[in-house]
Amino acid sequence: MFGAFLVSKKSLSYYTQDGFLEKVTRENPQNMWYFDFKDSQKPHEINLDFNKNLINTMMMFVNYKIYDDDYQLIGVTGIALKISYINDMLKKFRLKHNLRVTFYDNEGNIVLVEKDVNASIYKHDTKVLERLKDKIISKEDNLFEYKDNEDTYIIKTKYIPELDLYLSVEAHVESLTKDVQKVFYFNLLISFFITIVITLLILFIVYKNNKKILYLAEFDSLTEIVNRRVFKEKFVYSLLLAKRDKRKVSLIFLDIDNFKSINDTFGHSTGDEVLKVFATLIKENIRETDLVGRWGGEEFTVLLRGCNKEEAKTMAGKLQTVLAKSKHLSHLTNRTVTASFGVTESNEDDSVDMMIQRADNAMYVSKEEGKNRITVV
Repeated sequence: MFGAFLVSKKSLSYYTQDGFLEKVTRENPQNMWYFDFKDSQKPHEINLDFNKNLINTMMMFVNYKIYDDDYQLIGVTGIALKISYINDMLKKFRLKHNLRVTFYDNEGNIVLVEKDVNASIYKHDTKVLERLKDKIISKEDNLFEYKDNEDTYIIKTKYIPELDLYLSVEAHVESLTKDVQKVFYFNLLISFFITIVITLLILFIVYKNNKKILYLAEFDSLTEIVNRRVFKEKFVYSLLLAKRDKRKVSLIFLDIDNFKSINDTFGHSTGDEVLKVFATLIKENIRETDLVGRWGGEEFTVLLRGCNKEEAKTMAGKLQTVLAKSKHLSHLTNRTVTASFGVTESNEDDSVDMMIQRADNAMYVSKEEGKNRITVV
């Protein structure tokens, strides 16, 4: 991975891992990737590029959209992967095996090709595409022959769905003697196989980074429970199902008592450890059908499916006891670590925001009445 980047929709500022780089504008052709991606319906995309401004080599950009809690776009982020070895491989195909390897997008634009070759080759690629676009830009694998003036060419094509690109491997038949035509076809097959291996290698790199990005987008990296956005999404779905089936769902909102003093006394590393243990204890003591999320800071939320508020109060009491009696927490802080709870159940006309607000208000009542309490509304 060469670098990471982020573009803010509000300020149009482009940041890399080294800080501010530039303001993106529609007037700058090199910034159009951002506006095209922003205006598209895709949540993420992969771009292959040869960016001389960042580094003089072939690059792969994995772009992801960032949304706020109301699903409004607030920016674009992603990573840049350096894949210069691909260009070296494409050059080797041409020089050693007389093979021309090209990747096209759905519009027939050349996306990936050997760089720094003479202009006549690019002109040839464009000319070939104009004549044979239906065969090259096709989801079906094709192997066909065509003539250009007195020259004969063979092209093998394949669609790569993970990249949404079309691979073309072309050979000039007359450049080979009849005695080595069998070797040529063998080389064509082997080179095509190697190209597929390269593509799979790219996909493997993308998959690993993509998987990590997806995890970070859904889970809190410290406590390894779902984050606020994902919790809210699942809450919305569960509430809709509960209303349809005329069942109840309940919500527990809890906040660690005196957490600021833990950070101030023992440091943020201890505070982080308390949060991790806290999340683990909640997760281990709720049902498999329930969901715990980190709402923010030292606040946690627990969604109880199929529970009324009396059952939810019982669950909150269980968690209150488990947390207060945790030897791990008391060992970390030399004190008993407690939490204040707010509990509510769903009503017929409730929305998720209404339930969260009620449970949050109830939790603050518990704080005001002395902490380590459960308030049910």
